[in-house]
Amino acid sequence: MAIWRPQPYKATGQKLGVNQVALVNAIKYGKSITGHHPSLTPVFTLRHLAALSGTPYAVLRGIVGRQTETGTDRAYRIFRIRKRLSKKGEPQRYRTICIPSPVVLRVQRYIHEHILTHLAVHSASIAYSEGNKIAEEIAVHCGCKWLIKMDVKNFFEAIPEQAVYKVFRGAGYPALISFEMARLCTRVVPLNWSEGPTAYPTNRISRYSITTYSNPSKGVQPAGTQVQGSLPQGSPSSPLLANLCARGLDEMLSELADEYGLVYTRYADDLAFSTSDKSFDRRRASQVIGRVYAIMAKCGFVPNTAKTVVVPPRGRKILLGLYVDSDRPRLSREFRYKLEQHLHFCMHPKIGPVLHAKRRGFDAVLGFKNHVRGLIAYAVQVDPEYGAKRLAEFHKVMWPF
Repeated sequence: MAIWRPQPYKATGQKLGVNQVALVNAIKYGKSITGHHPSLTPVFTLRHLAALSGTPYAVLRGIVGRQTETGTDRAYRIFRIRKRLSKKGEPQRYRTICIPSPVVLRVQRYIHEHILTHLAVHSASIAYSEGNKIAEEIAVHCGCKWLIKMDVKNFFEAIPEQAVYKVFRGAGYPALISFEMARLCTRVVPLNWSEGPTAYPTNRISRYSITTYSNPSKGVQPAGTQVQGSLPQGSPSSPLLANLCARGLDEMLSELADEYGLVYTRYADDLAFSTSDKSFDRRRASQVIGRVYAIMAKCGFVPNTAKTVVVPPRGRKILLGLYVDSDRPRLSREFRYKLEQHLHFCMHPKIGPVLHAKRRGFDAVLGFKNHVRGLIAYAVQVDPEYGAKRLAEFHKVMWPF
């Protein structure tokens, strides 16, 4: 990828007769952007982004304006999947999967590849970064005596467009295009759904000088305001944006961990704290949990208290499907059983992959195949010998395509 340089840009602009003031401003912002990372691609306007990403400008403008015809309603196909209940009597919760339209997918991939991959996340964040191997990242918890696990409720949907805007603005991009890219990477959650940002105010329409960007969103909100958009789960730009937006959370939780002599990591919405200190006890664990909840609230997140777990010295310590109570991460018994069961029934002459996928609730065999392949890839990373055996079995399955 070519690195942006001001001198050739200025020469080309003068040759094309670009307004001198506009050219000077563009170069100023270009230097600001590449100053954060030389491989960042400067983007100055929405029309510029449309040209760079090969997408229709009019459609992008409609999406930014949250317009019904070209915006949120048609920007994504929405699927809601029931989440497993943690305990009896718990209200039914859903995972919302958003499949971007071709135009949205293209522009989000461009933003991901040319901008987000060049921005640094906190060292405690171990998900979605290129080259990260989970087994290596969580090895810092191996041999721990105490393990505290917590979960963030609706992690992606809790991150509002204001926080996304700050990521782009903080990388040196002009205010307007930062706002427009934040809109392109977020969607408005219906007000009667349980997801959505909770700790951020609605946008004041009076602040927008572009009237098409101030169309009221669906639902009921105070007059003169517009509901915050949030990150959609299923978008290619959401994972890295979520980590970048959660940097403040990671910084405060890392400071808390240092205070208590703990090791802290975050894999998306899964928080983990551990220690090898035998003097650590449940009283201190309770203090840590209470302060983590307070920090999460300060950062706009809500804990899923049903998933908070404290594992004492004699308890089985499982993190992200791996045992971490020995000197190296190992695949859990539950993980192995699940993978081996999938492969057993897929190779069974009276069942096969199609019937088994249907019984397990998969809508498409291809999706089920990708799921199993992902489990095997994870197994190979943690235990290469075991993973190789399962991969050989995977290739023996009579897939219907």
